[in-house]
Amino acid sequence: MPVRDLKFVSRTLAEFRLWFGAGAALVFLALAFLQSQSGGVGLAGGDPLIFVELTIALLCTMDVWWLVVRRRGSPLASGIPILAMGAALLSLWINGEGNLIYVLVCTGLVFIFLPLRLALGVSLGALVLAYGILSIRWAADGWVLIRVVIANGTGLGICLLSRSAFDRLSAGYRQTVQLLEDSLEASEHGIGVIGSDGAIKVYNERAAAMFDAPPWLGEAFRAGRTVTVQDLVALQRSRGEIAVVAESSPDAARAIEFGANVFDPDFPERFVRKSLQGRWIEVITRPMPSGDLVRSYADVTAYQEALVAAEAAASARTLFLANVSHGFRTPLNAMLGLSHLALESDLSPRQRQWVEQIHTAGHELLTLVEDVIDLTGLESGASQVVRAQVALEDVLSPVQRLVAPFCVARGTPFTISVAPDVLPRSAWIRRDSSGCSG
Repeated sequence: MPVRDLKFVSRTLAEFRLWFGAGAALVFLALAFLQSQSGGVGLAGGDPLIFVELTIALLCTMDVWWLVVRRRGSPLASGIPILAMGAALLSLWINGEGNLIYVLVCTGLVFIFLPLRLALGVSLGALVLAYGILSIRWAADGWVLIRVVIANGTGLGICLLSRSAFDRLSAGYRQTVQLLEDSLEASEHGIGVIGSDGAIKVYNERAAAMFDAPPWLGEAFRAGRTVTVQDLVALQRSRGEIAVVAESSPDAARAIEFGANVFDPDFPERFVRKSLQGRWIEVITRPMPSGDLVRSYADVTAYQEALVAAEAAASARTLFLANVSHGFRTPLNAMLGLSHLALESDLSPRQRQWVEQIHTAGHELLTLVEDVIDLTGLESGASQVVRAQVALEDVLSPVQRLVAPFCVARGTPFTISVAPDVLPRSAWIRRDSSGCSG
């Protein structure tokens, strides 16, 4: 997973090495100049110390160039601390105890460019050699030798403790970074972090796969180059992805209008968009306390397809009910018309009662059919509920007329009564225009 701004330790060490290398190049150039002015044979006469110091300055310059241009150290950089320590010992051999500070400075250089154990071994070896040079070459007295042990031993201890603490912090930080990377890669959702400057700081492989990220994106992250939201918007335009996203949903179309202005307060927090592969992706953007934005990408294709299928099924059901209901009304109207004509003719009281019940039941069934038609209209958005006042007895009387004959036929009396403390028989209630009491 390419991660920006999580390689803090490596970047900090590289910056420190860059500045230290540039400073070391200048220092060794100055030392070579001073050595040439000290009355020796000079560079033309083959002074080995001047030659070594110029070589170190050249290697430090090369390492700085590699760090700036190639984003990594020079392959010859490991020779810098060895030559520097050799130059320090050679200077001690030529110039005597006055160059003890030279050895101490080169010890710090060793701990920057070499691994800890190797740096410790080289520094201890150089300290022993410096002690031997002062004893044999310059026959130094005890006080000078004690200063060698105290000064260089103290410097060596400081370098050792500093490098040990830095290595422990680096190891702990790398473990934390590795844990974060593993967690991001194990997530089933795509995750990305956008910096407050618009740069993409983090994204996992799941996010890259969802949007078919080109190879150059990962290469740019690994090379340390900055990739911004503006770059991704330009990529979407070049691939014709903008039109696909805009047609996905109204919120996705609104998000496209903002372009790279993802920090705008009106930018949609959540929207569903379509990818070039035809997958439906839910995008959720949330602010972080640091001022950055974290985005999650969830593949909701299965949910979106199920939603479309459910909407299609509901539409088919509504259409079926509307067609069937309209088909019911034709025979019902015929039945009501014939029963009305029968009531206008000469009937016995018992026959009239039967025809009246048929006529009433037909009206109730017609009302039910019209309710179904109203319901389909509500589902399709073609109708609206309108509240109206009706008398309670006008609602209950048709129910009694419709149900009572069936109960009487079975020997069961059926009556509807309203308790006085509920509503008086002349009270009004509210119901919608479709006839459903409310």
